[in-house]
Amino acid sequence: MSQKTIVNKASAKGASTAKVNITNNDVKFDDAPSTTLSITKTPSATVVYPGDILTYTVVVTNTGTGTAASVAFEDNLPNSSHIVYSSYSVSGATGTVTLTYDSTKNILSGSLNDIASSGVVTVTIVSNVVA
Repeated sequence: MSQKTIVNKASAKGASTAKVNITNNDVKFDDAPSTTLSITKTPSATVVYPGDILTYTVVVTNTGTGTAASVAFEDNLPNSSHIVYSSYSVSGATGTVTLTYDSTKNILSGSLNDIASSGVVTVTIVSNVVA
């Protein structure tokens, strides 16, 4: 990352001014912003029973200084015959997000598009609990 300081100085002086006040408001310019993604996955319950709906909430946050481009998403759902994938929803994403569920591998995947600095995208995955 290459940061440069842009110096911003302003001054004013009148004909009868004894003192000049100068205010510096330097700005750091980052010509190579970085991206850092953090992810958390939380289940709606820690114990489930047949007939329950189990929801996983996956939160992807860009804590970096730049936009994370074309963020790939992949979630390996529990490999259990008792938890059956039902649906998903996405909030906070730019544009339309289409994820694909591969039932042979139990994987939900796709692109979350771009995530801006401080941006948060939430994927909610709904599954049914069967006997």
